[in-house]
Amino acid sequence: MTDSTKISTLLLFYIMKLFASFALLLFGALFTTNTYCQSVVQIGGLLEDVRSEPILLAYHYGSKQYISDTAQVDAKGKFLFSSDTILEPGVYLFVFPNRANLYVEFIVDKDQQFSCKGKIADFLNTATFTGSTENTLFYTHLRKQDSFRQKENKWMAVKERQQAGGSADSIKLAESTIEQNSAAYQSYLKEFIKQHSTSFLVKLMRFGERPELPQSLNKDQQFYYYKNHFFDNLDWSFKGVIRSPYYQQLLTEYIDNLTVQHPDSISVGCDVILQKTKGNDELFKYTLIELLNKYARSSTICFDAIYVHLIETYYLKGQAFWLNPAVEKDKVELKKLEDAAARLKPVLCGSYAYNFTLADEKGVKHELRKVSGERTILVFWSSDCHKCEAFMKELSTITDLCTKKGVSIVSVDNGTDPTLWRQKLEKYPVKNMIALTSSNSEELAVLIEQYDLYSTPIALLLDQDKKILYKKLEVDQIKEIIDRLPDVTH
Repeated sequence: MTDSTKISTLLLFYIMKLFASFALLLFGALFTTNTYCQSVVQIGGLLEDVRSEPILLAYHYGSKQYISDTAQVDAKGKFLFSSDTILEPGVYLFVFPNRANLYVEFIVDKDQQFSCKGKIADFLNTATFTGSTENTLFYTHLRKQDSFRQKENKWMAVKERQQAGGSADSIKLAESTIEQNSAAYQSYLKEFIKQHSTSFLVKLMRFGERPELPQSLNKDQQFYYYKNHFFDNLDWSFKGVIRSPYYQQLLTEYIDNLTVQHPDSISVGCDVILQKTKGNDELFKYTLIELLNKYARSSTICFDAIYVHLIETYYLKGQAFWLNPAVEKDKVELKKLEDAAARLKPVLCGSYAYNFTLADEKGVKHELRKVSGERTILVFWSSDCHKCEAFMKELSTITDLCTKKGVSIVSVDNGTDPTLWRQKLEKYPVKNMIALTSSNSEELAVLIEQYDLYSTPIALLLDQDKKILYKKLEVDQIKEIIDRLPDVTH
């Protein structure tokens, strides 16, 4: 995949938009038997309404699409892609860059010497295939699917017209016809899947299926039924699914919609789906890398715990088989991940905040663990940082609320000028705040390491035992959280 070129942003958008619709197009091909003998891959076409223009061979890979080859449609509408290297199975595309990146999709499985013929303007209804039973089946299904869709659209339009001024009986007839059409489609689909259960197409379709909910269940029961049956009938050894849009959609729905959005729950959800993919090396690799990148980039508070979990559970235990510690570049990559996890682990939500003792502006020393309060706001800032000044100024506006809710405020200045620190405290006074400084303290280097202080300001909210509840908070987030706390009683 490193040798492939990414398709343009416009093409990506166009592909993903059109994939969801039933009105898929394909391509036409026609070439001679003699050509088949030249290469293991021979995929060509005869397009009755395309002449003398470029054509691209592309494929899906997870959520993206990549170009793997280019060719030219000749003056007679013929084109050919040939290769001595077998194509990996999946959903492939022919892309027409001269036609606003119009694309057509087809299946590549074991049959990699086949041809098609048709008109690009209406290939759904004109395509014929030679040498590919999977694509013949694919387009037979698409045409049947499209007939149901057209009937539904027709009666939806009737219903809308009747709702604008028709009788109740006519509306009821339209609704009944729509329901019957839907039931007929479901019946057709079940029979189609049953008849062709071992085909590439049906294995692929399984990853796009979703559980049918029993109407006898209430909403909560339906949710758990849906989640518990989400992975039914999936062939996790099926290699073709990674080169289709279906797998990424499945992964995203399970992690983002069916998993409680808490770091511990998401970590378990990641483990569930990674366990299922373990017998399929390419799918496992894609899933682990995709999840790692997702949570490395996440700005959601406390979600870095998922990132650490994935590193410690998979990368540091040798399960990322594509990284060989004996190879220098892989060794460096693993060390970077190990260091990242080690840097983040002390400050994960749920961990005890590192206990320190520092002096205030009068020289009185304070130990973090001995600060009273049901909650403690711990702020690290630098007196020579303009962003920090703005933060402290905004923090001063919620000090009365903090007092009302029994929340203590501790600030630690990591600046190097004690005089400037005192000046800034006077300029942006925060009432009832324990103002400490790490300037000229042996604790400074430890604090940077224990609290991941590579930028400031950083604000954490601690519970009464000084466990980290939230971190990297903005003042408006702190206010929102504290607002929900009960008032203190005296």
